[in-house]
Amino acid sequence: MDDSVHSHHGMVMNETANDHVMKMYFHFDNDVTILFRGWHVTTTSELMLSCCVVFFMAFVYELIKVVRYGLLIKTTKHPNKKTASNETPTESQAILKKDEESSETINMCSVFHLIQTLLHLIQMAIAYSLMLIIMTYNAWLALSVLFGLVVGHFLFAWRNYTMINAVD
Repeated sequence: MDDSVHSHHGMVMNETANDHVMKMYFHFDNDVTILFRGWHVTTTSELMLSCCVVFFMAFVYELIKVVRYGLLIKTTKHPNKKTASNETPTESQAILKKDEESSETINMCSVFHLIQTLLHLIQMAIAYSLMLIIMTYNAWLALSVLFGLVVGHFLFAWRNYTMINAVD
């Protein structure tokens, strides 16, 4: 058997000078391909720059989550009425009431729904990209994803709580 052909769990892999074997464990190497063949880093400075880009992607993911929720709160009407037992309505009651009140203003072709759909597309593209970045098993990139999500959540998620309180 030639040295350039390796067997790995029944799969035969041909290795050439330009191919890289993916590590299936977390590592701190500088040599990593991120998402695309053209985004291949080999130096510490390239890896640091890539970590900053990945951090920003995760940060933007959290921002989009809050923006989508804020648009939902601002666009839909929320019932402020108490139920018969003087308690606030349950979530399902509030959703049904919103559907009744806003059925004329929000439909599948409304600007609101189109904006929400576009933001959802962007959010999911970022989410799956972040998942694939984690799957490179580069510890620096994985930490960048996690820190970006945590910082983004810390800076933006508190707005969700204030929006909820404003509705009550």
